[in-house]
Amino acid sequence: MGTRLGRYGRLRLSCQRHRSQAANRREVIERFANLLREALKPRRRRIETKVPVAARQRRLEQKRLRGRVKRERRKPSTREE
Repeated sequence: MGTRLGRYGRLRLSCQRHRSQAANRREVIERFANLLREALKPRRRRIETKVPVAARQRRLEQKRLRGRVKRERRKPSTREE
């Protein structure tokens, strides 16, 4: 099928399924009508949801564990803190 929009923003549709040019033209017109129908449908708005508390806690715990692993890989400091 290829890209539909050309360099200058023109919509290009083609079809080579049928042996006759007229049949291919009819199919392209039908495809164009379907594209328009889909484009004109109102889009459903996404309902924002909150991240569950348990998932947030798991994420923070994983970050703490990862931080601990990285801290333990460091060279011990020579000065006392």
